Amino acid sequence: MAKLDVILTYYGQPAYLDRCLASVAAQDFHDLKVHVIDDFSNEPASSVVEKWRRRIKLKHYRSDENLGSLLQIQRMYSLTSAPYVVVLNHDDEWHSDFLATTFEDGLLKNPGCSFSSSLYCSNIDGEVVDATNHLVASCESGIHNFLFHIIFSNWLQFSFTIFEREAFDAVGGFDRIVAASSIGKFDKNRLLAGDSYSWARLSTVGPAFFVNERCGTKHHHSDSFGARNKELHLEEVISFNQRVFADVDIFEDDARYFSLLVILSRLTQGKSIFDAAEDLFEKSLFSDPQYASQRFVNMRPKILRKIVDVLDDFRHDFSGKPKRKILKSGDKERYELHMQGLV
Repeated sequence: MAKLDVILTYYGQPAYLDRCLASVAAQDFHDLKVHVIDDFSNEPASSVVEKWRRRIKLKHYRSDENLGSLLQIQRMYSLTSAPYVVVLNHDDEWHSDFLATTFEDGLLKNPGCSFSSSLYCSNIDGEVVDATNHLVASCESGIHNFLFHIIFSNWLQFSFTIFEREAFDAVGGFDRIVAASSIGKFDKNRLLAGDSYSWARLSTVGPAFFVNERCGTKHHHSDSFGARNKELHLEEVISFNQRVFADVDIFEDDARYFSLLVILSRLTQGKSIFDAAEDLFEKSLFSDPQYASQRFVNMRPKILRKIVDVLDDFRHDFSGKPKRKILKSGDKERYELHMQGLV
């Protein structure tokens, strides 16, 4: 049995698949097996898979219907058994040091971690830039608990994140993502943010090993479904945060209410999460003596402290823009004074 299962999703564009598999073959670590899932595409993957069989341990599955990537991943995950797993999009690529840095020196040498991840470059319609095009936590390489960071703004991508199967299964695996996306009838185009939900749940089992280096390249397509349907992407993120708030069996109260504040601030009302927290504690039913509880009163300083710490970690990592921190010094000073009860 291989130590690492690579679940590789494919839906057309064999040239991308060819480059993706070339990047897997270029790794120094070879104790892995790649499972290519062709989601009933119009451009079968078979010829590219045959090209790489001599270099990589490969299995190829072609679905007889288009189910969408989540259901295909769920199915393939149930058929594999390696202790570590990564879900790789066929149009993304690993740099030659990805597995050595993120897996061998990261997850394997730090068994208390439940997953490991790296930064990545972006290929924007053919141009590769040193940017994730996301908000990113400015953390040194090493062990971190990213639960609140992921809830605020997740930059960790499936293609560049390896997770421990046992830890993932302990928090519901892919089955829980499918169930959370299936209120009423399952719709492959209306899901919650499954990557965020995966890393958040895993963060309750063990910390992450983070590599603060760009060890891969993610393709951004201007005509992709996500790019053309930004409102659905926003709904996915909101659904993820709603799920965290609802999952009382997995998440503690401070994480649940932090997630609620993300919905009430940057996602729906365009204001700071710190101000949203103040509104929640001072101008809502939670401040009414009928509803207030000692549990909620005790939660307030913990959440305000967490907001300041998390926001202070984040920076902009967008192509063509300064990589500045998102928390301005004046705001940080104001929040800190508030925390001390001085304003």
